[in-house]
Amino acid sequence: MRKVTFLSTVVVLVAVSLVLGAAKKKDDEAKKEDKKPSWDVSAPPGSWDTVAIDTTETTWSSVDVSPDGRTLLFDALGDLWTVPLEGGEAKALTQGIPWDFQPRFSPDGRWIAFISDRAGGDNLWVMRADGTGARALTEEKDNLVHNPWWSPDGLYVVAKKGFTSTRSIPAGEIWLFSLGGGGGLQLTERPNGPKDQKTMADPAFSPTAATSTTARMRPRGGSGNTTRTPRARSS
Repeated sequence: MRKVTFLSTVVVLVAVSLVLGAAKKKDDEAKKEDKKPSWDVSAPPGSWDTVAIDTTETTWSSVDVSPDGRTLLFDALGDLWTVPLEGGEAKALTQGIPWDFQPRFSPDGRWIAFISDRAGGDNLWVMRADGTGARALTEEKDNLVHNPWWSPDGLYVVAKKGFTSTRSIPAGEIWLFSLGGGGGLQLTERPNGPKDQKTMADPAFSPTAATSTTARMRPRGGSGNTTRTPRARSS
């Protein structure tokens, strides 16, 4: 009986030792993962070279005009630029690896709303008209935000939030975002539930700010249409 008891004790000790060893190995691996640098869109790993591009035209650029009619705002190759409306040398507002696009002047011309992947995914950002003070209005991790448009009072930006379900192209809903922050206010929803791929995009406020207009597209051919949504009024 003593021999059996001794052997049983040895087996238990070996089993406990193996469990503790596996737990320590897992803990060490977790610590190594924590020490890995977090992904930074602005500074990806690897070697990089700078290429100078001198051009007088762009394609597939989003373009806006300042409220005073003096400045043209546009995106090109993932950077934002301004140029006098009468022509001249373009000035870069943003430069670098992050992809900045779809810029739009605020009604008073002091701010620019734009889309950028600088924090990981395509999110809504704002910055001063001179390119300084950029900050995110949305922090979406799984959904894509596009098509910004300012409210006439300059306090809100309406945009499309894209959801991916049964196909790779996101289906859009229209959301309203405040410059003061917050998660946003949903203005429209996909008419046939979360898996619906009929997209809504390109929202725009009416001049009176009483409604916002969006384009609704069918996922497979057919013609689209527009919808009008009453503007959410703040109390």
